[in-house]
Amino acid sequence: MRPLTSSELVELWERGLALPPVQRAIALAEAACAGTDGPAAADLPLGDRDRRLMLLHGLLFGPQVNGVDSCAACGAVLDVTFDLGQLMSGSAVTGDPVTVRFGDELLRCRVPTTADLIAAAEADGSDMRSGLLDRCVTVAAADGRERPGSGLPDPAVAEVMSALAAADPLADVRLAVTCGECGHQWDTAFDIASFLWTQICAAAERLLGDVHVLATAYGWSEAEVLAVGPRRRRYYLEAVGG
Repeated sequence: MRPLTSSELVELWERGLALPPVQRAIALAEAACAGTDGPAAADLPLGDRDRRLMLLHGLLFGPQVNGVDSCAACGAVLDVTFDLGQLMSGSAVTGDPVTVRFGDELLRCRVPTTADLIAAAEADGSDMRSGLLDRCVTVAAADGRERPGSGLPDPAVAEVMSALAAADPLADVRLAVTCGECGHQWDTAFDIASFLWTQICAAAERLLGDVHVLATAYGWSEAEVLAVGPRRRRYYLEAVGG
């Protein structure tokens, strides 16, 4: 994996603007996986996909995440800062099948992919959870017959979801937050695809601002401006008061 060039980052930003969030996450993962072997980005387990997005964030913007959250109890706005390297440590997807014993039935599971999410959302007459269970879970009854995983009782679904979360911990990242003002504690979700996209948007807009200033000052094309390294580009911007 390598960092994106300035031109590649702007192209990724332009392409991502036209995509819904789930398709945008695939586009970001494809950029992170460019030049590597393995499954298509949409077919990666969600945790593997997001691990690659975290690695891409580290290459482009560094491993530290700086965000904000608000306390539901007192309304205080809190800084939430953590290191993606620590988040990724020990959280790799093993790829092994996940099995759950429920009564006389053995539930065979695999961790979901982005393609599973898309298919479950598009399935007629099915909610997201049922659609995922249909695709990712089979039930082996005591008599050896198998059936899809939809229609499981709620206790079985809860066990399956818990087992899948343990098998792919980066698929749904929750951060423990404590309010420094009132002591209230809660878990907040962290979506690396959304966070990385916000960073890419800001970086692309800065780059296009640089293009505007230097093209106006020197008559350079967009490609010529973006081909200049960031240190030299900053020098030229300072020289023209940009």
